[in-house]
Amino acid sequence: MRRLKNSEKRIRRIVIIILVTLMLGSLEYYLVDDYNNARENNNNETIKRYESSYGILLEGYRMLSKTYYDEIIKQEDVLDIMKEANTADENRKNELRLELANILEDTYENMTENHFRQFHFVLADNTSFYRFHHPSKYGDDLTDVRETVNIANNKKIYVEGFEEGKIFNAYRFERPLFTGGQHIGCVETSISFVTVIQLMDKKFETPSLFIIKKSVVDEKVFQELISENYEESRVSDLYYYDKACSEYIDNTGRYYDVISAVNKDSDKLKEINELIKKGETFIVNFKTNNKTYSLVFLEIENVAGEQVGYIEFYNEDVEGAVLLKGMVVKTILIFVLWLIILIGILVFARIQDKLEKISYLDKLTNAYNRYKLYDFIEEEIERKRRYETNFSIILYDIDYFKSINDKQGHLAGDLVLKESVKLVNKIIRGNDKLFRFGGDEFLVLLPNTELKNAKVAAENIRAMIEGTEYYYELKENITFSMGVAQYKTGESSSELIDRADEMLYKAKKEGRNRVIGE
Repeated sequence: MRRLKNSEKRIRRIVIIILVTLMLGSLEYYLVDDYNNARENNNNETIKRYESSYGILLEGYRMLSKTYYDEIIKQEDVLDIMKEANTADENRKNELRLELANILEDTYENMTENHFRQFHFVLADNTSFYRFHHPSKYGDDLTDVRETVNIANNKKIYVEGFEEGKIFNAYRFERPLFTGGQHIGCVETSISFVTVIQLMDKKFETPSLFIIKKSVVDEKVFQELISENYEESRVSDLYYYDKACSEYIDNTGRYYDVISAVNKDSDKLKEINELIKKGETFIVNFKTNNKTYSLVFLEIENVAGEQVGYIEFYNEDVEGAVLLKGMVVKTILIFVLWLIILIGILVFARIQDKLEKISYLDKLTNAYNRYKLYDFIEEEIERKRRYETNFSIILYDIDYFKSINDKQGHLAGDLVLKESVKLVNKIIRGNDKLFRFGGDEFLVLLPNTELKNAKVAAENIRAMIEGTEYYYELKENITFSMGVAQYKTGESSSELIDRADEMLYKAKKEGRNRVIGE
């Protein structure tokens, strides 16, 4: 069975590590994808929950508004006042306003207790007749600012929806008024968004803020009232906060730390600003104080279907935190598994290398044995084939080694073998390799070395050995007989060794302690 080269073993180990990494990386990818899908589903459910809560709240006020209309507003004396007001002069209109206020004063007080803010009667020509929420403001033409009034008076149908007014924004329930089949104007009952914010907080425990486009406010609201009712939004310079909403949140102190954290996070604000520009409902997730939160921006449209604002809902996202924690734990486990496998591969490789080293090393001298020799020579032959590099070998043995064993004993002989290997290893280059070929015979492999340089190296080894004194009871220094051969293209490793062996035999024949090479 062919032994793997070191380079092949390294490549095989790297491939195994890459495959394991890819497998675990794929697992991590699917886990992340699964987490993202779960997170998206959780976010969608959170948005649906807020949409549902908002819808339930509006439905309640829709029914309550209709009750006021059916039971109180449609009474004959109210309709008579509105009918006369359409043709009366200004003095008479003022008298009619007082009559209307007297009739509906208690009703408006009850409406405010139920969190209605606007109670507004408008004549058939879209002129404001009487605002219970701001009695001093009347007589202004609402045609250009109040689409709900236009629809109720011109199309003579019921309409509802969010709309900015000249004083307040509101979710408006606008109903046309009739008497004796004659259209005489319309009446509005509406709730402000501070009411929405307060009730959402109390009923559903969902603290929130309301923001509205500056362009909408600047175009419609009485200029002297803008600073009174609105303030700069901290999340977008294109929007105002409804001041009453932000004051409510500030006074309650709920989620103040979370809101402050978002406002201080430039990256999160940048993300929010980019999403706000799209004018659609969206959600962002973030962490602060070791808790996970979701911030939902619920799109608010006007009666024309145009996005004009958002309700910001702040929510501690417990389920999202569980999902995130689970994802982190799974990721850590995958990393630990990868680390264990990597360590296992490296430990196994080290053990394998040690075992191979033991099997390739001569136990006595710690030089390579002849089994490893042929692997290295084959590598040099391949390098010669690919890069035209030369290499040579030195084959040597210890002169009269048998007599050392006979006279001094095998322990002395073993000492000579070990000490001579140490000396040779000191003088050869780092990339040269020393092998015990058999008995007292050794081989030095010299990569990137031509014959003349190999003979010089051999001579240096020979001279060093000759000049070295050995221990115990050796009577004289030992010497080496050395044969040198350079690889010739096309020959096998055995043929190369045979040529070196011939040179060694010639060195012995010519008197030993010498270097012969060709």
